[in-house]
Amino acid sequence: MEPRWIDPARIYRRLRGRRPGPPREGRVDRFAESWEAERVEARGVVTLPGQEPHEAALFATPTRVGGTCGCGGRWPCGHLVVLARRWADEAARRAREPAHWRPLLDALVGRTAPPAGAKRLAHWVAPAPAGPTAGLLLHWRLHRVRPEGLGPGRVVAWEGLEEALSRWGEAADREVARRVGGLVAAGARRVGPGVRVDPRDVDAVLRCLADAEHVFDQRTGKPLQIRLDPAPLRLRVEARGQGFALRAELGEGAALVVGDRAPWVWGAEDLRPVPRVRSGAALGQLVREGAAVEPEEVPALLGTASGALEAAGIPLDLEGFRIERVLVDETPRPRVYLEEDEGRLVARLAFRYGDLEIPADNPDPTPRMSLGGRSVYVRRDMDAEFHATRRLMEAGLTLVEPGWFAAEGEDALGFLLDGVRDLGEEWAVFGAERLVRWRVRPKPVVLRLRARTGIDWLEVEAGAEADGVPVGVPRLLEALRRGERYVRLDDGSFARVADGFQDRALRALEDLRVGAGPARFPRHMAPLVEELAELAEEAEWEGRELWAATLRRLADARTKPIGPVPGLRATLRPYQRTGVGWLAAAGEAGLGVVLADDMGLGKTVQALAAVASGAGSGRPSLVVAPTSVVPNWEAEARRFTPNLRVVRHHGAERGQGPEAFGDADLVITSYALLRRDRELLAGVEWDWAILDEAQAIKNPDTQTARAARALRARRRLALTGTPLENHLGEIWSLFQFLNPGLLGSQRSFARRFVQPILSGDEAAAEALRRRVAPFVLRRLKSEVEPELPPKVEAVLWCEMEPEQEALYRSILEASRRQVEAAIRRSGFERARMSVLEALLRLRQACTLPAVLPGGVGEGVPSAKFDRFRSFMAETIEEGHRVLVFSQFTQVLSRLRDWCEQAGYRPLYLDGRTRKREEKVRRFQEDGSVRVFLISLKAGGAGLNLTGADYVVLFDPWWNPAVEAQATDRTHRIGQTRKVFSYRMVVRGTVEEKMLELQARKRGLLEAVLGPDGAGPLSEEDVRDLLGIEG
Repeated sequence: MEPRWIDPARIYRRLRGRRPGPPREGRVDRFAESWEAERVEARGVVTLPGQEPHEAALFATPTRVGGTCGCGGRWPCGHLVVLARRWADEAARRAREPAHWRPLLDALVGRTAPPAGAKRLAHWVAPAPAGPTAGLLLHWRLHRVRPEGLGPGRVVAWEGLEEALSRWGEAADREVARRVGGLVAAGARRVGPGVRVDPRDVDAVLRCLADAEHVFDQRTGKPLQIRLDPAPLRLRVEARGQGFALRAELGEGAALVVGDRAPWVWGAEDLRPVPRVRSGAALGQLVREGAAVEPEEVPALLGTASGALEAAGIPLDLEGFRIERVLVDETPRPRVYLEEDEGRLVARLAFRYGDLEIPADNPDPTPRMSLGGRSVYVRRDMDAEFHATRRLMEAGLTLVEPGWFAAEGEDALGFLLDGVRDLGEEWAVFGAERLVRWRVRPKPVVLRLRARTGIDWLEVEAGAEADGVPVGVPRLLEALRRGERYVRLDDGSFARVADGFQDRALRALEDLRVGAGPARFPRHMAPLVEELAELAEEAEWEGRELWAATLRRLADARTKPIGPVPGLRATLRPYQRTGVGWLAAAGEAGLGVVLADDMGLGKTVQALAAVASGAGSGRPSLVVAPTSVVPNWEAEARRFTPNLRVVRHHGAERGQGPEAFGDADLVITSYALLRRDRELLAGVEWDWAILDEAQAIKNPDTQTARAARALRARRRLALTGTPLENHLGEIWSLFQFLNPGLLGSQRSFARRFVQPILSGDEAAAEALRRRVAPFVLRRLKSEVEPELPPKVEAVLWCEMEPEQEALYRSILEASRRQVEAAIRRSGFERARMSVLEALLRLRQACTLPAVLPGGVGEGVPSAKFDRFRSFMAETIEEGHRVLVFSQFTQVLSRLRDWCEQAGYRPLYLDGRTRKREEKVRRFQEDGSVRVFLISLKAGGAGLNLTGADYVVLFDPWWNPAVEAQATDRTHRIGQTRKVFSYRMVVRGTVEEKMLELQARKRGLLEAVLGPDGAGPLSEEDVRDLLGIEG
């Protein structure tokens, strides 16, 4: 049927119009049509009256019409016009007749239907016996196409096949010829007009023939379907004489096997492959004659052979076994028998098949066994048995020989306590109750706690047990420290340490340092007892309500201001009265606490009020402060608590014996003298021991920290606006002075809190916060002093001139090389000195190149110094008073020289300055003094300098807490003007990177106490500061 876009009548009219004159008469023989997707063709032999016949052809596409003719005449010749008329007549005839079913179906499946009268090539196939299997005999015939199918054909010899294919063959036919042609070239035999296909090549040829349209069985003359779906196959065992026979069954009507390495089965009307079978000869033998199976060969057939057949997907029908019962459908059930051998745990594996048990070390895959007096074969599931063996090994046992396993130590205990449980319900384990060395308890270890609370003490007794069997706390602790998952109980048996229990129990027991029997602790250890009680399976705590009441009093005191304090001549702000009340409640409970108020909120007066409220106890109180603020403490004490007898333990004339303090109510001394007079100060029973700027004991290994911890006092107080400057270890040192043992040992504190918190563990930070929260009171200026003038912070950016920049860049490159080499050579921790030296040189190059060692920066201009001079001139002219901080005394000396030359008459304070309090007093009282130059280390803490309203940080540092302390010398109670704080920073240098580092470091203290603080310089920080790639 022509495509819709072709109209032969229109083609005829078009050609007739180009040949004027009467219509040409003529005859068309051997007319034929063909259709392709985009091309239609009509062919025939045309004879015009009185002329020779000529072959002519017309074709049409969707865009053009053309043709050829053997006459060689001008287009369109008369032969083509006659051919076009015949084409139009045929189309008209088809339109009048009903369509035949075959072309329609061919069109439905996308196949080009041959026109009636055309010819088609067909493949004729016959089996060719070749020993135990068969090959193929293949020849070809040309058949004329009829409406009802193919007519009788004529044989096409192999030599003429190519020409026939070129005219009448389809693509699939040509592919078959190509494949057979390759075989002929390789030596395939020619048989008559056809070709003999060897058995090894049958599979390839038949898969090509599957795509051909016309294939016939030469034996029957009927069409032969080449199918690619697998032929059915099963092996069957049947009785034969005194033995058995194994036969292959191929499905109904199929008895012939062709091909060898990939055989096919020849059925009544089709050929189908037999997948996974590798020998057509063997298959043919099993189909035709079968194979004998002797009785003694049955186990091998049921075992190895049947397993191989099953893997190949070939079913084995065993209905022929009528003599003995064969267990083939039973699922093996593993059984494990436990025993001990020379201190090891030994396990023997066996499998239960129905009512029969087979040891795993039996190598026979189909053992013959006796059941109820009958002989039976057991077909074992070797895959399932192998899987069971692997499961035992995964459970912790070691395979020592087939069917036998062993384990020692934690592997043995892990198997008994965890592995057996995880094996599954289908497993059965026997013999555990007879074990001696490897006895286990099913329940995990738990803690028991008994505690009593007294007025100022706690008595704690902890114990542990599993399944009612005790284990001593020292032994449990030893096991926990070693990270053991199992612990030996007092009766010699073992119990599991539950997941999550090990770390929590180790922390709680180590922090509280509980041993065998009752132990007494100061009551500040109650939070640790609380944690232990939460972990314990059973906890009896007599007097627990006393600690709860103490916590309530402390919590209430945070919000309830205290009334007037006898002997205090100061008007306290509400939050200060609250602070004094909280200190009194803590002191009454005998708890060491931290008053961590923001700098400038009057911690000194609150501490003095607490001392005054407890005066008359018969004990003096001690204040330890930095040397620079000792005079301030003395002045404040005489001003606010004039009734207290104050002794300043200071100077060469200070007393050295017990009578040194006489009947003093308050003794004030410095950290330097705390170290020197350690024995003297530790020999006094103090009422309050107060550490001002308590970050001075941040390093627990220093003589200062040790001397502070040696003090004996009823009540302990730490005053600090920056309880954390560098690292979390400072918190431990602080609390080891206040409440010894509250945070455990230094090592356990690092393991439990420092390392996790620095790694971002929020749970660890929250646990530390809960532990110290009752002992810390911290208020911020923004919360309690809204009337305090605001503080404005800004950056004074400085741009280097080329000469200074070149010097800086050369020092930077040298520093990078020096630090990189030191880190590679010794690691970061040991390279810290090189790091600090490099940072020092870079900061000096930014600040004032002239102070660099060796005179390398002499004469090099300083962008910061130039900016400072213009800034100061403008600031002083506007009437402001300025504090200038620097970490470099050399820089401060040069700034002093310039200020004096400019007529500013500056005050100067560094670590060597004497009579500091006089300079502080002068600045506060003499408004004509406009500039105070201060060393950051010597004067960054403890000074009250509210007379200034401008602060200049000449050289920034990475720790924001240090800078905040400096600024808060003036932004504190008593300040009535807005405070401006300026950092002087050189662009594009390590100073600019320090600002970024400060922003990252500002969050460490927030994780523990509240905003403020920083962490130590890490290797990542240093690489960032120096621009070193990691």
